[in-house]
Amino acid sequence: MATRTSSATPAAAFFDIPLALITVAAQIRSRIDQEGEAFLALVESIREKGVLESVIVTPRDGNYLLIAGERRLLACQKLGLATIPARVIDVVSGRDEVLALQLTENLLRADLDPIDTAQAVVEYIKARHRDEAYDTDKIINTMILLQREPERVNAEIVATVATIQKITTKSLTSLRRS
Repeated sequence: MATRTSSATPAAAFFDIPLALITVAAQIRSRIDQEGEAFLALVESIREKGVLESVIVTPRDGNYLLIAGERRLLACQKLGLATIPARVIDVVSGRDEVLALQLTENLLRADLDPIDTAQAVVEYIKARHRDEAYDTDKIINTMILLQREPERVNAEIVATVATIQKITTKSLTSLRRS
């Protein structure tokens, strides 16, 4: 039997949150097939066993913004459930932080579409560097330059790409190709 030490502290709070209080904003997954076999299997699993993995939300304007778990949320809505288990993270403020969490959550899953992955990477860079006019072409060109002549690339963008590589566990070449 494991013993609990007095120095243990929770990383975030867990609550059963009413579905009506959760707002779904831009997610990195562009589409969810609610009639597909995988989604219907999730619905059936939740019907039989409940939600096994909490969604992740952050407080926003008196409600909660969904960060990760849109498929679980939709499955609970389809089942007519009133609440869903949620991990509430208070420290998420910027779009870049939301995207980083979504990338981390979704890239661990095998079913994330490569186009969604690429779009999420582009949006993450844009969110981290709002003052610069980064579009997809400029991002690709910067990644090429980073591979060929890293000393010519702004240190902030180098750090951003390093963060993306850490989150995605992809090489610079793989990121550029996606």
